[in-house]
Order: sequence, then structure tokens, then C-alpha cells
Amino acid sequence: MSNACIAVHDPAIVFSWRLAKREEGYQVEKQQRRILVVDDNAADVKGLELVLRLDRYEVLTAGSGAGALDAVRASPPDLVLLVDTLADMSGYDVCRGIRAAEETRALPVVMMTTWSMDEARPKCRAARADGCITKPIDLNELLALVRDLLGVSDYGETLEEQRTALIRLTAQRHGVARALNNEFGTPINAVIGFSELLLEGKAGPLTATQEDYARAIHEGGQRLLSLVLRCADLLKRGEPSVARVLADPQEGGTNTS
Repeated sequence: MSNACIAVHDPAIVFSWRLAKREEGYQVEKQQRRILVVDDNAADVKGLELVLRLDRYEVLTAGSGAGALDAVRASPPDLVLLVDTLADMSGYDVCRGIRAAEETRALPVVMMTTWSMDEARPKCRAARADGCITKPIDLNELLALVRDLLGVSDYGETLEEQRTALIRLTAQRHGVARALNNEFGTPINAVIGFSELLLEGKAGPLTATQEDYARAIHEGGQRLLSLVLRCADLLKRGEPSVARVLADPQEGGTNTS
């Protein structure tokens, strides 16, 4: 088993992989979560600990099944990475022990195995593990599985944090839309209305030049009101970009309601 995880604990491979991910813009700040790594192979533990710490997780370790159960009981982590074969007991028995306690029954557990997935999957299901991954560990697969079980996005936010941020952003967009209607729409409507009164002769007859000016004001006001209403509508919907509409007044349709 000493060479089972060479793809993870080889420092040169880990460094090259992480550097490539940073160049892709992968490196992000995330809320730190606690992961317990349970394995009696020191090299494998070291490799996993390095990768997980680089990805901003707090890492705890245990080298035996009994030690893992003690650690989970003392201070439950957010997730357990558990090898299936330990010197003192089966990893599947450790998983069953975690499931047996009320306070850790829902704790995410990922089994790590040297068996093929077809052989390991039934055992993982029987032990009620949440996931199963084979050695040598594929780093992308491991981190994707961890993020999925912890409900963490690639941008370092939990799904609940994303939902809260989306609600807040939507409320802000609607607030700006209302401000556009009130602070811009009201005075623009006044310009349009008074120019209409002038064109209707309510303030007395206009010269040809004055009538041209009044008509230009009226048409300009209507175009400006249309743009404001489109921007307000797009802010509420979130797309397309309001900046693009300002650059091209035809962007986003012609709805002025």
C-alpha cells in the first residue's frame, strides 16, 4: 500500500498541479472547513494533507480506526476521508461507528480504497458512506467530491451563502430600478408633459422656431424615458448588461412599459 497514492504525495506533482490551477484562476478564498484524514500510511496522509491545506481546508489526521472515532467524538469535523483498510479495524467499521452516533450520523464520509470501484462500491453503500474514491487519488476528482459534499462552490461559497448573496443582489437591483423610475422618470415625465402643453398651445401660440424647440424637447424626453425604463427593467432581470444598453440604446428590446 506504500505506493498506492504516489500521484498525491509526490511534492513535484502536487506543486505542478497546483501551479497550473492557479494559472487557470482556480485559486480562491473559501470559508475554512475541517477535514479528518484517516489513514495509517504516513506518506499518503502527508500528500492528502498538503493538497487539502493548499485548497484552504483545515486538516486533522488519525492513524487508526480507534483514533478516528475518538477524534470524531471529541470534535466532529465537517468531513472524513477514510481509508478502507487500517491496522486495527476496517475502515467500513469506522464508518459504521460514525453512523451509529446520533451527533455524527449525518457527517459526510468518503472511503478511499485500493480496490476497483466495482468491488468497493457495494461495501461503501453497506457502510453508508457518502462517497468512494480509488487510489491513486485523482486530485480533481477528490476536491470536486469534497466540495460537493460540503456544499461549497468553485468560488469558495456555500450554496446557502450563494443563495443569500443572490437574494441581496436581487433586492439591490430592484432598489436601483425603483430609484431610476422615481428620480429620473418623474422629472422626465414632467418635461414630456409640459412640452406637450406647449405644442397644444396651452401657453399661447408658438412661433415656428419655438414649436420646433418644443417638439425636439418632447421627442428627446420620450427617448430618454424609454432608455430609463429599459435600464430599470434590465436591472430587475439582471441581463443583458445595463452598461451595454447605455452604450447602445437599442440593446435589451424596446419595452417601455
